[in-house]
Amino acid sequence: MIDRITYHNLKEYVGEKKLILFGAGLAASVAINMILPELPIPYICDNDSKKQGKKLLGIDIKHPRLLASENSDQIIVLITIYDQQPSTAIVLQLLNDYGISDILLHRAMMQPEAGSKLPANVFGEAFHIDTADRDTLSKIAILLNMVEADGLSKELLSAVIAARLQKKSLDRDYIFNSDNRTSHNAGYFSCELFDSLYDNESIVLGGLENSDDIRHFYNILGSRLKKVYAFEASKKEYEHIKIDLDYMQVMDYNEKLIRPINEITDIRLFPYALLDKHSTMYFSDGVVSSAIESSATDSSVIKSGTEITCVSIDDTVDANEPITLIKLDIEGSELAALQGAAKTILKNKPRLLVCLYHRPDDLWEIPFFIKTLCPEYDLYIRPHHGMTTVLELHAIVKSVPGEEQCP
Repeated sequence: MIDRITYHNLKEYVGEKKLILFGAGLAASVAINMILPELPIPYICDNDSKKQGKKLLGIDIKHPRLLASENSDQIIVLITIYDQQPSTAIVLQLLNDYGISDILLHRAMMQPEAGSKLPANVFGEAFHIDTADRDTLSKIAILLNMVEADGLSKELLSAVIAARLQKKSLDRDYIFNSDNRTSHNAGYFSCELFDSLYDNESIVLGGLENSDDIRHFYNILGSRLKKVYAFEASKKEYEHIKIDLDYMQVMDYNEKLIRPINEITDIRLFPYALLDKHSTMYFSDGVVSSAIESSATDSSVIKSGTEITCVSIDDTVDANEPITLIKLDIEGSELAALQGAAKTILKNKPRLLVCLYHRPDDLWEIPFFIKTLCPEYDLYIRPHHGMTTVLELHAIVKSVPGEEQCP
């Protein structure tokens, strides 16, 4: 008997039944990578008429009415959408109308129970490391020597690499059980990044979960936060953030009163994605996260999503602005965005906060790029909010408080 259905035991649960996905977005892409080739997926259902008749990762996208022709006792529907209300409720009602009762939720299958194992291959087999791949093993050895700013970074990195090499899960309690680890679960706001602050902080934020990202940085930096360059390619999130910023109130620590944040900090919000150069791409706008799917000029790819403008940090940020921090959480485009910020990084040596988990080789390619570009950086590896599979790179050039960040 299966107590809890996860992607690890999904094949056992499905058995001889047919597994069909409902929702052809970002969640479906994650699910497909975790399911194939262990289980066949005959098709994906989606209510969006613009997606119907196309393919997602080679799988046909169909109208949901096709489910009515299926034997409801012989199919399992996996709902691959991230939001819980109202979209999931609508889908559940539709499936109930079709007499389908065997239903799974992608979000629930991705959430580990307290103390359970969190899969090291949470994004699929692409994250496994082949022990016969000498080139990758050589890069890992170099990486372990690079990350020597503190013992915790090397310890965490070694554990994650070992799990990926052995194709097994990493104990989630590895992060939480040790006192010297729990203090580092603050994600982007870990203490060593902010042990010295500058009188004028100008920061770049690539990818915003919501307007709270800007508020969090203000809470840390206070009235020192003079300028924010914020980039959010999701049109929906961009509009929400823009409205929120108009009403956001924060404490002015200089005048000891509550004021609109826009009166204290110069916030420049851009509806663009970050890459290495100006270009046009197609963008998948998900509920939890969004990602660039393909180049608008690539005729070999079936276009889906929204056509967006991509820019580089070097071309967008004021060249005379002394940037003190760059944060990048942009669903796999982090390396390209860093390449497009090379001039800014060399000139200012800002603190860098970069996600390492969106692509399999980001774990070593991003640190390699930073160290090659600017060897003065110390590299720290941290888990994002204690999630062992979600790693961040914190790159810092130590400086004496009160001195210029760059000579």
